[in-house]
Amino acid sequence: MWWVIERAGMLLMTTLMGKQLLDSFSDKIKADKVYSTEEVAKILKVEKADVVELILMGRLKAQKVSNTYKILGRNLIETLSESRNKKE
Repeated sequence: MWWVIERAGMLLMTTLMGKQLLDSFSDKIKADKVYSTEEVAKILKVEKADVVELILMGRLKAQKVSNTYKILGRNLIETLSESRNKKE
């Protein structure tokens, strides 16, 4: 049960930090690059499971290729921008 609360907290923190992340990583995220869940987790400074959860919740667009998800940079930028706009 605690892990559910912990995951929810991490997802909430990711959303609230959207503006800061977009501002600090906008020059590092390439719109046309394809990222793995591991790369996105490193950019967002969260666990890979948190990125997968965002995908499964429909908050981050991704394509499943074989057994992994691939995230287009513009989709990551869009998600961070939406988080930023919701906060403002």
